[in-house]
Amino acid sequence: MTPLLVALPGSEALATSLSRGLGAELAEMSYRRFPDGESYVRYLSSPRDRHVILVAALDRPDEKVMRLLYCADGARDLGARRVGLVAPYLPYMRQDMRFNPGEVVTSVSFARLISAHVDWLLTIDPHLHRWTSL
Repeated sequence: MTPLLVALPGSEALATSLSRGLGAELAEMSYRRFPDGESYVRYLSSPRDRHVILVAALDRPDEKVMRLLYCADGARDLGARRVGLVAPYLPYMRQDMRFNPGEVVTSVSFARLISAHVDWLLTIDPHLHRWTSL
C-alpha cells in the first residue's frame, strides 16, 4: 500500500512535492481550533495498515507541536503501521547544554517527546552542536 503523507498547516507545498516524488497519497485532513485555542484534528483519509509520513514546518514550535503529536498519535490509534516525521527544521536543539544555572536542556526534552510519538525522523537542519546524533 502506498504511504500516506499528512501535511500539517504551513507545510502543504513541501508535502505536495514529496507526495509526487514518493508516489505517496496526500492525506485529506481537517484541522481547526476550538474557541479556547485547542486543536482539533481529523483524518479524512484512513491511515489503517499504512506507513504515515507527517510533514511539519516546525518554526514557531510552541504553536505547532501539539497538533503534530495529535496527528502522530491519531495515525497510530487509527491503525497506521509506522509513523514518521519529515521536519526540515528541528526546534529546541540549540539549548544542548546548561550554560547558566537553572537552565533547562530543551534538546533532550524535545528529543524524548518526539521519539515517544514517531518511529523515525528526517530533518535537514537539526542544529546539533554538541550531540553526535539524535
